[in-house]
Amino acid sequence: MENSAKINSGTIPVFFTPKAVRKAIAKLWKTVFFGQTIVQKASPIANKVGKNIFDHRFTLFEDLNLEPDYCPFDDEDMPTMVRTFIEAI
Repeated sequence: MENSAKINSGTIPVFFTPKAVRKAIAKLWKTVFFGQTIVQKASPIANKVGKNIFDHRFTLFEDLNLEPDYCPFDDEDMPTMVRTFIEAI
């Protein structure tokens, strides 16, 4: 294959743009992870409250202080901060 390269396997960080994350998990957030569906036991994770449902190495966070979407203030002129949605243990 032209311009191919061999890489070593291992643990590496993977970065997604906010737009890619929104597209990839928006439907999950609106259905599976939506609090009301969990409380109503309509979510497949309703019986998993308090249990690990992601790999222990997985972290999902939003940091608007990183490029390419650098934004030091939100639409209410409050400083943006790192928001962790899922944290590795």
